[in-house]
Amino acid sequence: MMDIDQPTRRETKERKKAIYNVIEKLDFSTIYENSPVEVLEGYSVYDTETFKYYINLILVNAGEKPLLELNVRLLCYANQNIPYLKIPFTYSLKKDSLGIRSNRTDEETKTPFFSKKQKQSPYIIQGESFGTGVYIAIPDSYYKKLELEISSVVFGDGSTLDIKAVKGINYKRFNELSDDQKFAYNRLNIYNVAEEDFPIRVIPVATANAWLCCCGQKNLSSDSICVKCKRDRDWQIRNVTDESFSHTLTQESKEVTPEFTHHRKSLRRPTGVGLESEEEVKKRISEYEKTLETIAMLEREQDRKKRKIIVRTVLFVLACFVLLFLIELFLHIR
Repeated sequence: MMDIDQPTRRETKERKKAIYNVIEKLDFSTIYENSPVEVLEGYSVYDTETFKYYINLILVNAGEKPLLELNVRLLCYANQNIPYLKIPFTYSLKKDSLGIRSNRTDEETKTPFFSKKQKQSPYIIQGESFGTGVYIAIPDSYYKKLELEISSVVFGDGSTLDIKAVKGINYKRFNELSDDQKFAYNRLNIYNVAEEDFPIRVIPVATANAWLCCCGQKNLSSDSICVKCKRDRDWQIRNVTDESFSHTLTQESKEVTPEFTHHRKSLRRPTGVGLESEEEVKKRISEYEKTLETIAMLEREQDRKKRKIIVRTVLFVLACFVLLFLIELFLHIR
């Protein structure tokens, strides 16, 4: 097993200037039981010039306490159950590794904190996402499996929480249910309109900091309604469960099965990544690549402006020296 050093602040900044293409969207559909941080999205990308490979994670503070620092590790596996390589990474303002930050209260959710003209707070508040445009280098050599470990967090008050979370909470997909259980859901469902745009994909799961909606959306524990499909959290926790399905089945006659058979065809979960369909994944990748391109353009533009300022400063200083020299020469001649 081998550990590698974290990138320097300069290396992290330089990576933002490159143009990247997405290799694949990673599956982070699960939620963690004892972590104040959740992973919203993850991508493997490559630099179009150097062809080096990176992982980019979009994370959110789901806990109530502000965060100052998040430590993670990427675990690379070959043919054994023990990782042969551990890649540590720290997200913090001090290391310039928070990337694009956004909060639900912002009108423009993609670029509220990116501008260097705005003074950023070192604290990541509840509901604030971060990490877009921050790249963790991964080996070019073959690895069979890659896992993320949420190692620890440092809160705004200076306290530390060791998490060491690798596996999220197991959930049951809707297409894993029996026909009888699907029938029971059909009888209980009060969100038939939502099924068309946001079909049920998973049995909901809730923790102290977050909950996974039946549509696959991750929500904060403070969200009583899913931010994506608008289904009520408490209704789901009460009704979309094995126990509720069993109770409903004992109350229903099997004569309604033909009605259910026709309806359940519309409840099939499309294939894709995690809990997303192929169309959703393609759309997210396309949007994400545009975001990365915008980040690179802005970083390069800021560098050009800095170089201009440096050149102008140097020229101004030289002009001052020349002027002083000419004045002294003139006074000496007189």
